[in-house]
Amino acid sequence: MTQRFSVRGKRILITGASSGFGAHFARALAEEGADLVLAARRVDKLEDTAKAVREQGRDAIVVPMDVSDHASVEAAFGCMPALDVVVNNAGVSREGPTENIAESEWDRVIDTNLKGVWAVSKFAIQQWQRDERPGSIVNIASILGLR
Repeated sequence: MTQRFSVRGKRILITGASSGFGAHFARALAEEGADLVLAARRVDKLEDTAKAVREQGRDAIVVPMDVSDHASVEAAFGCMPALDVVVNNAGVSREGPTENIAESEWDRVIDTNLKGVWAVSKFAIQQWQRDERPGSIVNIASILGLR
């Protein structure tokens, strides 16, 4: 197959990198030659992902970040190296009939899956503008978005 693009030597931020798809994306992108900034709430799990990335010979920086907390995202970007790509992967869901979901549970979904993507994208764009460099944003959704 002809390679359409390369991430070799790019620094990529992955939110929700502590488990699931985020951890998988980290390993796959490291295999393709990317260096990673791994962000999530569960720092201990991030360290496991970082170890797997480093075993592939790539750089991995662990950054505590709760995408649902604007101040947490801002603080993380305050100590983050220059990025080439952002993968907005962090997400939560609440299953069950709409009439059984509490407003606080719905707020958590919106704060993580919608406002979190906005906040991470906002600070990444500000970083790229400040540094006068290009960047790319990849937003991940699950099949739950079709429910």
